[in-house]
Amino acid sequence: HNNINDVLKYVGFSLYVDTETAPALEEGEYYCDDLIDMEVYNQNDELIGVVVDVLEIPTYKLLEVKDQDKKFLVPFIDEFIIDVLDDKIIINEIEGLR
Repeated sequence: HNNINDVLKYVGFSLYVDTETAPALEEGEYYCDDLIDMEVYNQNDELIGVVVDVLEIPTYKLLEVKDQDKKFLVPFIDEFIIDVLDDKIIINEIEGLR
């Protein structure tokens, strides 16, 4: 659509994409839904929580991670994310993060 007025009727709707037909991702790119429910480990291989949501802010994404007692946010940027594997995310946990 070339005119914003043509799509205003869709404001508030959810958009779903079939990942089977979606474009291939580049290395280091992830679909937010694929990160949800992944276990999060720190650099010492200690389980620190599970991703319950991915929040998008203008500069980057934030992983909302829940441990047994509370939720905390981890910036999804190179300074914090060490690796994203098939079954877990490894982060550089800094003092005061949780």
